[in-house]
Amino acid sequence: MKELTVANHQALYLTEADKAITTKVVDTINTITQVDTIFVLGKKLNTAQNIFAPPGVSAARTSAFWLLVLITGDDKRHKTYQEEMEQHCGRYHTVSCLVMQTSSFVRWLQARMLLQ
Repeated sequence: MKELTVANHQALYLTEADKAITTKVVDTINTITQVDTIFVLGKKLNTAQNIFAPPGVSAARTSAFWLLVLITGDDKRHKTYQEEMEQHCGRYHTVSCLVMQTSSFVRWLQARMLLQ
């Protein structure tokens, strides 16, 4: 089986500020349902340029996260959980969630690996 990797220039790195936010996000999501794993699929950066800063220097801050949330069991209320997670986390940061059962994700992943 060929292991997929991501080049360093495409990898998603979290800043210290991002880590503080994601800690709050994870804590909030864990109060909603039992979670197996949360993957950060992406983040949106807002950049600001300043006339007093040297050319080419800009400040960037994360304004949103896209998450894949894998849940345990066979609970079928994914959409309800998704909306609740986005609302609760939205109090302090913009978050978009994809909620899926771990078993469904594993089946999907195995099927993708067989196709390669």
